[in-house]
Amino acid sequence: MVSPGRFTLSELDVDGYSEGTWSCRVNGGDPVDVGPYDAGVIDLAATQDVVCSITNDDQAPGLIIEKTVVNDNGGDASVADFGITTSATGTLDFTPDGGTDTIVYTSQTIAVDANTEYSLSELDVDGYSEGSWSCDGNNGGGGAFAAGAVTLDPGETVTCSITNDDDPATIVLRKSVDGGDATQADFDPYIGQDLVAWDDVIDILPGTYTLVSAKSGFERTVTGNIVVTPGSLATASVAMSA
Repeated sequence: MVSPGRFTLSELDVDGYSEGTWSCRVNGGDPVDVGPYDAGVIDLAATQDVVCSITNDDQAPGLIIEKTVVNDNGGDASVADFGITTSATGTLDFTPDGGTDTIVYTSQTIAVDANTEYSLSELDVDGYSEGSWSCDGNNGGGGAFAAGAVTLDPGETVTCSITNDDDPATIVLRKSVDGGDATQADFDPYIGQDLVAWDDVIDILPGTYTLVSAKSGFERTVTGNIVVTPGSLATASVAMSA
């Protein structure tokens, strides 16, 4: 029992839940709104019996997946090549943004359940570094490229991202000499028109290259074309005879 008078009604605003509105029934009548969640007011007379109520609903969180592909060493992969999957319901639809070398692909916002763990995974693509998942939510989240996970709180929107960079191709040239007294050091190796060094590991853009080695008194050797792909190590051995 309370004395007649004016009474205030208030509750906290909880993240991830809708703010309710106070509603009161006087003597079993129709409900009447008496104010927002933190500022309800009801006047109670001596003969009145009042029931006041408020309702809060948890808001669905949203998951966004962001994929960055860096193709600065001749690679040409896109988001589709990495086969990104998640246990969240729905088909991923990515929108690209960026220049020639670096493109950021952003998915739509996927509605998920709060306090439920969702998996994040992608393929390991040859010639690209394996990325790791990173999430910006209250609960963190992330993990290895094929074993990421994230859990969302009610009402929050979380972006989980992963980056892959194409590895440079590399090539090594080696020389053997049959006959005469010349050694490897007496020959100048070329990749195309570029003078290089024997036995060095040389970073090179993927592509097809002509290898040349020559010395006076020896027949000029063109080894032909060699094809190198992102992240690969190509070794070419050049044999020469006097």
